[in-house]
Amino acid sequence: MKHYEEAAEAKRKAVELEPGNAEYHDSLSITLHRMGRYEEALKETEKAIELDPQNANYKESLDRTLQEMEK
Repeated sequence: MKHYEEAAEAKRKAVELEPGNAEYHDSLSITLHRMGRYEEALKETEKAIELDPQNANYKESLDRTLQEMEK
């Protein structure tokens, strides 16, 4: 079942509790992307990359989001 709103809210709370956790920002970004909220997803992905610039998965997420935004 796709309860994206509830998932996004829980992930936002995780980000609030641990704003320096790149994985939480990435997880929120993925959920926002699936919801079609690409601008918000982009901001979260950029934050994840800022916190962990060596993580290739975050850069792939960035590419996917930018591709969707170009459509």
